[in-house]
Amino acid sequence: MSDNENIIDKAEEVAAEAVEKAETASEAVAEEVKTVTEAVEASEPAPAPAPAPAPAPAPVVAPVIQPQEPAPVQQVAAPVVPVPVAVPQEDKKAAEKAAKKEAAEAKKAEKAKAKRDKKEAKKAEKKAKIQAKIDACPRDYKPLSTSKSFWTMLVCGIPALGILISIIMSLVPVNKNIKFIAKALLVLHAIAIILILIALLVAVYVLGAELDSIIEAFQKFFEAMASAINL
Repeated sequence: MSDNENIIDKAEEVAAEAVEKAETASEAVAEEVKTVTEAVEASEPAPAPAPAPAPAPAPVVAPVIQPQEPAPVQQVAAPVVPVPVAVPQEDKKAAEKAAKKEAAEAKKAEKAKAKRDKKEAKKAEKKAKIQAKIDACPRDYKPLSTSKSFWTMLVCGIPALGILISIIMSLVPVNKNIKFIAKALLVLHAIAIILILIALLVAVYVLGAELDSIIEAFQKFFEAMASAINL
C-alpha cells in the first residue's frame, strides 16, 4: 500500500507542475500577442478612399425565336374492310336458281352456236366441192352463174332485135351453155312468130278484120320499139 501511495503522490506533483508551466506559458504567449498587435496597428497606413463604382453593363437582349408551325399531318384513310353480310335463306335459293338458269341458257347458246358453226362448215364444204367441180370442167362446158344467165336471156328476149342477138349468141361464144340458151330463145322466138301469124289469119279470115289496120298497128308497134332503142 505504501508503494501505491508514493506513486500517486508523485503523479499529483508532476501534474501540478505541468499545470503551472502551462499557465506561465499561456501568459507569456498572451503578452507577446498583445505586443505584436500594437506594433501592427501602429505600422498600418491611413485607409485609402473607396473606389468609384463601375458602370453597370448594358443588358443583354436574348434573340426572340419564332415558334415554327408544325408540318400538316396527312390523314390516311384506313382501308375499308368489307363486312360479311348474312344472306337470307330465300335469297340464297333464288341466287342458286338464277345461277342454274344462266348456266342452262349458256349451255343452250353454246349448243346452238356449235350447231350453226357445223351447218356453216358443211355449207362451205359443199360450196368448195361445187367450185372444185366447176374449176375441173373444161372451158367449153363451164356452168353459167345466175346473173350471167339472167342478162343473156334478157338481151336475147328483146322483141325483133332479140332474134338477131340470139342468132349471134348461138354462133359466136366459146361456152356451149351460152349457145344452148341462145338456141332455146331462138326456138321461143320462132314459136312466138308462128302464134302471131295464126292470130292474124284468124283475125282476118274468121273475124273479118281488115288486114291494113293490123299491118298499121304492127308498124306503129315496131316504130315505138325502134325509137325506144335509139333513146
